[in-house]
Amino acid sequence: MVRIQEDGQMEEKKIEKLNPEVEILNPDQWEELKDFRLFALKTDPIAFGESYDREEKKTEQEIREKLGDLNYKAYVIKIGDKVRALATCNLYLPGRVTHQAQIHAVFTDPDYRKQGLGKNLLEKILKDLHQNPITSRVSLSVSTTQEGAIKMYEKAGFKEFGIGHKELKVDGKYYDLVYMELIFEDKL
Repeated sequence: MVRIQEDGQMEEKKIEKLNPEVEILNPDQWEELKDFRLFALKTDPIAFGESYDREEKKTEQEIREKLGDLNYKAYVIKIGDKVRALATCNLYLPGRVTHQAQIHAVFTDPDYRKQGLGKNLLEKILKDLHQNPITSRVSLSVSTTQEGAIKMYEKAGFKEFGIGHKELKVDGKYYDLVYMELIFEDKL
């Protein structure tokens, strides 16, 4: 069941066989990225290293430049015309680590969780990274409190390689991060 607000009232709706397409945002879609990130930061601040206040100050030009960077991708899933899930990915540039990529900012609107949106995003990112002839290692970090996300990453093949203690501080409280990696063994 998904709760959707329509005309000020919450309504329960069942989404059956939700299989929306994953899209990569382009610079002209900068407002969609900014709006959803602000929503995500307000909704679940411990899921991000960035703060709402800093994200809110980012300019159109800064966001357009980020979305135009060939080594950065913002993957989204839209339901109707609204972004409901987001994940970003960076490729590393320095010479000795170009085989690595990092996934950031995986977030699904709470009203659309447990529908496979995060899994669909992750599968698309991993498929794209696997097809990149250079990439052989993908890493990410996630708060130890995000148990559902950790399970999703483990199901996708990620393995824990460390814990960062007190790496995140939100509203005066510290959180530990789990560091995870996936190695494309067939590309070594």
